[in-house]
Amino acid sequence: MERTAVCPRVPWLPALSLAVLTAALIPCPARGDQFVLETGGRIEGDLLNPDQQPRETFVVRTAAGGQVTLQAGQVRQWVPQSPEQKRYEALLPRMPQTAEGNWTMAQWCQKQGLMEQADFHMQEVLRLDPDHEPARRALGFGRVGDQWVQPDQWMRDRGFVRHQGAWRLPQEVRLETARREQELAEKQWKQNLKMWRGWLDGRRSAEGAAEIRQVRDPLAAAALAELLSAESVVSVRQLYVEALGRLESELAVAALIRGALEDGHAEVRMACVEELQARHAAAAVPVLIQALSSTDNVRMNRAAVALAHLGDASAILPLVEVLTTKHRAVVSGGSGQMGATFARGSDGNPGMSGFSFGGGQKVQEQTVANRAVLDALISLTGGANFQYDREQWRRWYAGQQQPAQFSLRRDE
Repeated sequence: MERTAVCPRVPWLPALSLAVLTAALIPCPARGDQFVLETGGRIEGDLLNPDQQPRETFVVRTAAGGQVTLQAGQVRQWVPQSPEQKRYEALLPRMPQTAEGNWTMAQWCQKQGLMEQADFHMQEVLRLDPDHEPARRALGFGRVGDQWVQPDQWMRDRGFVRHQGAWRLPQEVRLETARREQELAEKQWKQNLKMWRGWLDGRRSAEGAAEIRQVRDPLAAAALAELLSAESVVSVRQLYVEALGRLESELAVAALIRGALEDGHAEVRMACVEELQARHAAAAVPVLIQALSSTDNVRMNRAAVALAHLGDASAILPLVEVLTTKHRAVVSGGSGQMGATFARGSDGNPGMSGFSFGGGQKVQEQTVANRAVLDALISLTGGANFQYDREQWRRWYAGQQQPAQFSLRRDE
């Protein structure tokens, strides 16, 4: 049995054999019902026995006027033609084979929701009239200079790629993909570490500790830092500090610095300092030097302790500047008499730092000698000790910085 595939573009196509037809896809708009065959081919036409029950055969009248009978087992899917498609089939023979005829048909198809057919006729418009502006714009073309170009192709030609509904540079996509993968990995580490933390309180305590000690992925640093700041058990905090010390990560260094300055337990603070010392974390020195200017005297002295262990000579002069510091304090007025408070001044000598009057609380400015700072200076300078006298420390430091003197006289 033969049929003819008639398309608006080529209404004079010769008849094709059924064997060829069933293996081919028809490149023109759908005509009639669709019969998808088990062989992978497709036939289009009108079903002449729609009421047959049970379905044994499909008797199809093709567009060429021929008739084909298919056994039910030969048909994988039957897609009936919609009323809009049937109306399209009725209008198609009356359409002028011109650019305007195809344009009118394309607009009608769009209104009926026949987008495949609309696109087909718009392409026909451009074949017949390449400069048809409405069709060009309807198909997404835009003018660049004297040429019509499609934005998608224009972007591709310039190296952009489509990613999540937007045009992006390939390197942007790679960076975004890497960030997303990092976020997913960090979330997974957080889940794992929380699970292992739960094990520490039960029968799987040893297993949980072993898992934490095996962590080597830098992407675990964020989760470890978060858990360290929230943990109340000292031994667990020390376990987290050890894990952070094994990671090559800026986040790990930042968490260890924060622990050295802020943790409430001396052993944990020292563990953080030792991990920084062991990994030669030069990046920690500027941060700790900056902490010397803190208005919190406790934080400042903790920074001095850490700097002493790190052994970086660049901390000497900043430490000299905070040998003694002034702090405001609220004191009781006592019996109503005026009183004065004396403390060592910036020159190392005792000095009056504030007054208080009886009859309520008063704010005093007190000068504090920072023993941890002095100890750090003694350590960093190899035993030099000028107590809290800044001027002597400065003179000593300046002397250490002077270059050796050389004479250019030939007779010496």
